[in-house]
Amino acid sequence: MRNIMAVSLCCLLSMPASAMAASTADVQPSIQEQLLEIPAGSPVEVRLKSKSKLRGRLGEIVTDGFALQIAKGNQTVTEQIAFANVKSLKQINTGTGKGTHMLAGIGLMFVGLVVLNAIIYAVAGGA
Repeated sequence: MRNIMAVSLCCLLSMPASAMAASTADVQPSIQEQLLEIPAGSPVEVRLKSKSKLRGRLGEIVTDGFALQIAKGNQTVTEQIAFANVKSLKQINTGTGKGTHMLAGIGLMFVGLVVLNAIIYAVAGGA
């Protein structure tokens, strides 16, 4: 009985803290804060207030804007973009794709079949 009361009291005491954490998580970081979290050279997508979208690699960040390296044909063009012109910014994830996940799944399936075969062989008296 004492354990149940202790767990209930812990749950009640932790509720306001979690509600407070959820309300502070709703605050959007500024464009400058978002850029500082992204490593230089990372691929990003920038949506401008003029409703255009740019994709490129993050370059140098200065006080009033940042550089975006955009590939045009077989050339790289660096454009300076002011923070005031940016509507949104996100880092493009170039990590693992569907092909890598498929290969990992096939590999795990193969390992599972080998283990299952070994178990069947051992149970059948082959060992």
